[in-house]
Formats: sequence, C-alpha cells, structure tokens
Amino acid sequence: MKFVREWWDVEKVYNEIKLFDGEELGGMGYHIFEDEDDKEDWLADYMLEHRTWPEPIIVLDNLSLTSWGKPFHLMEGHRRLDYFREVYQEERDTLKSLHEVWVVTLKSDRI
Repeated sequence: MKFVREWWDVEKVYNEIKLFDGEELGGMGYHIFEDEDDKEDWLADYMLEHRTWPEPIIVLDNLSLTSWGKPFHLMEGHRRLDYFREVYQEERDTLKSLHEVWVVTLKSDRI
C-alpha cells in the first residue's frame, strides 16, 4: 500500500467518495445541528467550529475492486464524512474550501 496525503476541494470530497455497492453514505451526521444531541460530541463541535475534520479521512483509489466504491472507497472516517456531508447539504458555503485526505493505492501485483 502507498499512502499520500492530499488536499481535496469540497465538491470532490462530497461527490467522489463512495462505499460498497448498494451502501449509502449518511446516517450518522443527521444530528450535527441539534444542540441537545451534541452536548458532548467533541467531533461535531470541532467540525462546526472549524468547518473541516481534525484528522484526514482515508480513502482507497479504487482501480479494480468491482464491488467497492468508485472512484474512491471510504476506508476510515465514516462519522467525519457523514458530518461533512450534512454540513454540505445545509450550509455548503461555510465549509473550508480544502480538506485533508489520505489516499491509499494498492500495488497491482498484489490484488
């Protein structure tokens, strides 16, 4: 595996990261704007204050795995991405323009 830290724009983060075929992103970020649910949610607080995540998510640059998300498969950071997507849907213009992402590529001779 090769890991490269990149800075992605808002649209690329929102549109190009997928899960396994048939799975949808979402479900954990719906309450980010509901104060009563997030009183002790440090991640929600951080993302609402900074409009990005505290640490990069990890995605696979998927060239060949057929049932995995394409073009990029989310490997780690589901909750961060769900919060990001919720803010995107409600207050897109408040998000930072760039977000750190670890991009993983696999050596083709090992697949």
